[in-house]
Amino acid sequence: MKLFKKKETFADLEQYQETIELETIDELMEKEIEDDTTQEIPQIIETYPVFLEDEMEEMPLENDFDFFVEKEEPGKKKKFNLPRLLMNIGFGLVLLIGILVTIDVVMVSKFNHGPFFAVQVKKYDDGGTKEYLGIGYKVIKYHQVVGRRDMEIGSWKLTYSTTPVDISDLDFAIQYVLRPEEMGKTYHNKFVRLTSTVKEVNKADNTVTLEYSDEGGKYNTTFICEMNRKADYTKVFDKGDNVSVIGTMKEFRVNPNSIRLTNCFAEEMIEINEE
Repeated sequence: MKLFKKKETFADLEQYQETIELETIDELMEKEIEDDTTQEIPQIIETYPVFLEDEMEEMPLENDFDFFVEKEEPGKKKKFNLPRLLMNIGFGLVLLIGILVTIDVVMVSKFNHGPFFAVQVKKYDDGGTKEYLGIGYKVIKYHQVVGRRDMEIGSWKLTYSTTPVDISDLDFAIQYVLRPEEMGKTYHNKFVRLTSTVKEVNKADNTVTLEYSDEGGKYNTTFICEMNRKADYTKVFDKGDNVSVIGTMKEFRVNPNSIRLTNCFAEEMIEINEE
């Protein structure tokens, strides 16, 4: 009996080849997956130096900040920094000058004392007025026989002036009620001539109190004048007299409204009735 082998066609060969290729690809993929799962992931292990107890005791403890500080080499001389030294000296001088100027400004303007850090450059023949120059400022210490007796501080352009600012009690009282803070700043340490009516004469304190009053009492204002010399004018004035006082305005108060003047001089105002 003859056995006949089936002849393979071109289509069968092509299908067989595709099957082999598919089987080969699947095997490769399975092998790669197995290789990936069995491959070990490398691990990084940090290591530190090991010190024995004896070695650790001998090691000096250093500040953490020493890492950022540049250490000087033994025997190396430190460089002399002239610009930095000059800058520090200049800064110190500016600070010192600022302190000295501030002391003189406060003492002269607030307490009427000094100056302590200015040099006398001139003396006037008016009773003893002196002029002082400081670093960036000038002080005039007035001392007229009858007149101005206060102190004034300003820039080097400050000029000698003994002419008072004339004000009336009515105008000042109205403006002071309307804007007290502004009037206080404007007239603080101002040398003025004020004309008003005598309310009280205090011989013990050597003061003369002047007053402006209106019918409704809205603008009532008192002016307390500290006379310059004892027994001057206090025996002359009576309540109700109209007088003119020159002096320096210092203190300003409200409710009730009152102004205090220092180093005052005054003269009696004579009313002439024309008939």
